[in-house]
Parts: sequence; C-alpha cells; structure tokens
Amino acid sequence: MIGSIRRECLDHIIVSNEASLRRILQSYLDVYDRSRLHLHLGFYVEWEDPARASACMSWNHNTSELLRPYSGGRIYANYMSAKGEAAAKAVYGANFSRLSQLKKKYDPHNFFHLNQNVLPS
Repeated sequence: MIGSIRRECLDHIIVSNEASLRRILQSYLDVYDRSRLHLHLGFYVEWEDPARASACMSWNHNTSELLRPYSGGRIYANYMSAKGEAAAKAVYGANFSRLSQLKKKYDPHNFFHLNQNVLPS
C-alpha cells in the first residue's frame, strides 16, 4: 500500500506539514476501500459514425452499471462522466455534506459548476 500511495498520491503533491499530510492520506484512504485491493476501470469509447453515438454511450453506461456492485460505490473524480447529486456523492463520499455547506457559503449561485458539481445546500 505504501508504494501505491507514493505513486498515486504523494508523487504529485507537495506536502507542507504533518496536518496536511494526514489530510491528504485520509482523503486517499477515503477514495480507496481500506479493506481490499482496488482497481480503477475507465472506459474510453469512441466512434466515427454519429449514428453510433447512442449505442456506444449506452454500452459505456450499461457496462459501468453492471460493474457498480463490485466497485464499492465510489467514483474517481477524474474519471467521472456521470452527472447529478448521486454521482457527486459517489465521488466525494463522506465529504459531500461538508462540501455542500462550503459551496453554500462561498458559491451560493453555483457559478463554479462541472459534472462533479456539488450544489449549495
């Protein structure tokens, strides 16, 4: 696990103090299920014929749904293509309610919004 944390987390972040390191490691552990090995699956689906768009996107969605019971219910934010509150909760987990409160305080009109959007509470 230490090698995994280093490659996937600490090699990309500058840590300024112990409190920062603890917060980063806790966030890392929140994303990865502590009780089992993890595997990221990302589907890159492309097509040239516009008529195939619906079928290809359906395949992507259906395959993701079939694998969801084995995923621990979480979504990695950088791989997120789903929209809506359920998807945002799957990305942010236990941090979702706190982020929603912060959003209400600092961005009540939802100026900053993307597909992993947290709506103001």
